[in-house]
Amino acid sequence: AIALYRASSTRGGSQAAVAWQFSPNGRQAVQVLPMPANSVQQQAFDRFQKIFDNNPALMAISHPETGFFSAVNQAFLDRLGYSRNEVLGHSSSELGLFVDAANRDAAAEELRKTGGIKNLETRVRRKDGQVITGLFSGEIIDDQRDKSFLTVMMDITRHKEIEEDLARKSNLLETLFNAI
Repeated sequence: AIALYRASSTRGGSQAAVAWQFSPNGRQAVQVLPMPANSVQQQAFDRFQKIFDNNPALMAISHPETGFFSAVNQAFLDRLGYSRNEVLGHSSSELGLFVDAANRDAAAEELRKTGGIKNLETRVRRKDGQVITGLFSGEIIDDQRDKSFLTVMMDITRHKEIEEDLARKSNLLETLFNAI
């Protein structure tokens, strides 16, 4: 099962963690766990959650064996055109996100072997079929219950388009110059 824990306030100032668990068959369970108020772990989790949720990069947490997503940030949803319900409990393979499946498999294997991957250029398919290019990084995180992949992708589609346009114009200028 894949678990995502999120803190929420309750009456009396105490905190509770709400755990969403996704099993390999896609079933979802919710469990509320009491937590001590103002715990160091809670503060660290709250900080991480704010960074994760508000990051402009596409971010996801997935299970290393099944690939099922347990959390994605809003940038992920906005840029790829999915709703949270369409993504959570599903894998990138099921969603057809990676244009090159071998690239996805190589990235996952590198994460498993070394615990991290940095700036792998990859192409990802949005829900509407449009392909974007990104720099994909990730590492294994351990929350003391389970290991997960934390992945981040910076969308460099516009940079690649500009780069290709400059290369075309450079080739055209070279051709014109050689013709003179």
